[in-house]
Amino acid sequence: MQRNHNTPTRTGITRFTLGQTFITPRAEEAIQIAGQTEIEFLRRHMSGDWGDLSDDDIAENEISLNEGFRLLSSYQTAKGQQLWIITEADRSATTILRLLNTNEEKRKQAGAYHVRACKQLQRVEQSYNHGSGCRARNSFRASRNSADRFDG
Repeated sequence: MQRNHNTPTRTGITRFTLGQTFITPRAEEAIQIAGQTEIEFLRRHMSGDWGDLSDDDIAENEISLNEGFRLLSSYQTAKGQQLWIITEADRSATTILRLLNTNEEKRKQAGAYHVRACKQLQRVEQSYNHGSGCRARNSFRASRNSADRFDG
């Protein structure tokens, strides 16, 4: 999502209270890696700079501000990590968080899955032919395919 340039940037005005503030470990890590602080994101959120939200979400936040519903902001750190800030409807708490399963997370999970699958395949192949890793898998497939070519 791109930054919405229609978002008001009233960084000096507080439009609501945050209540008790919380931060998830993943969000805290992302902010530290970027060399930033939680305060700069909270100030933007409190001032009504909703960050990288669509026009519809911005309009929803304005209604929520007046009607006393939840408020949502979305920002990117200097290193491109997506952060979300949610203030509860009763204004008792505000949380900074990072969502799981972003494209970056999916790539990491896919890589981890590949490593686990390869290790499982190594164990199976070692029990059949004392192979050594993914190279053994490839040579096992090659030898099976060669044999298939001569069977008919």
